[in-house]
Amino acid sequence: MLWRRCRHPVLSSHPVTPMNGADLRNHLRKQLEADIGLMDINELSQDGENVKEQYFKKIQSHDILLLDALNHENMRVIGRLLWEKPNKSTQFVVGSSGVEYALASCWRDIGIPTLNFSNFYRSGTIRENVLVVSGSCSMITHQQIANALSNGFHGIRIPIHLFTNNQQYLKSFIEEVVELLIGGKSVILYTALGSRDGSIGVTREHLNALGIQPREYGHFIGKQLGILTNEIMNKCRIGRLVLAGGDTSGFITKELGIYGLEMIHQVSPGAPLCRTYSDNRHTDQIELALKGGQLGGKNYFEDLLKLNMIRKC
Repeated sequence: MLWRRCRHPVLSSHPVTPMNGADLRNHLRKQLEADIGLMDINELSQDGENVKEQYFKKIQSHDILLLDALNHENMRVIGRLLWEKPNKSTQFVVGSSGVEYALASCWRDIGIPTLNFSNFYRSGTIRENVLVVSGSCSMITHQQIANALSNGFHGIRIPIHLFTNNQQYLKSFIEEVVELLIGGKSVILYTALGSRDGSIGVTREHLNALGIQPREYGHFIGKQLGILTNEIMNKCRIGRLVLAGGDTSGFITKELGIYGLEMIHQVSPGAPLCRTYSDNRHTDQIELALKGGQLGGKNYFEDLLKLNMIRKC
């Protein structure tokens, strides 16, 4: 099914940056002051030299250039444009896994070998359990959580009191989670079940009462979830961790001291299983999956629990 961005059930109800229009340029202008250009699918469909010339002109005349895509051919063209840049200056490219798909398509076209991950990993021991931490309000994540809970996962709603400086409450909550994990349970910690969850409004009121501004909600909650996850991992090393929610994933990985990821298995498009590189011993060389709110199938969490991958070499 195709959606306008402003009508997508997840994007239109995002708690921090809801889409209320189909033009991504207008959406981004609300978040930053920059001259934003666009290269649309008609321009990308021109012949090779014309599309290059158009691209080079636009990247020189705009602070940011959006590249639109509708099909695989558009992605191949984008990959070639990114790879064959006109000068040796550094490019800063922001995007979803589409960036990787575009570049990989280009590399195959020009004969650069790409990795086949099946050459590096084979079946190993299935993980006994996983820890899932979700700050996502997406209905898709809600469905994934509900499905996992009906298939043996233990769910705990993260209480609003955890978003305070009550260290004793935090300590007892962590002890409860660690006890479940040590006992072999797969645990899902979640802040909300979908965008219509009444706890979202209650949480906003609570944060308001603490003097936290609406624009700081995401950062504050993400940091608290990161502190919570770090404490749990420090007390009970879990081999496989799953973070649900795009903003949540960024904040938590920062708190965990993770500075690098190595993809080890394609669980679902845009949400692979990775190996971590971290400054902290308890979060270094663990398996980590980062999942945006709208990504993954309904069995995503169970698939990660059952997945068994270890290095061949």
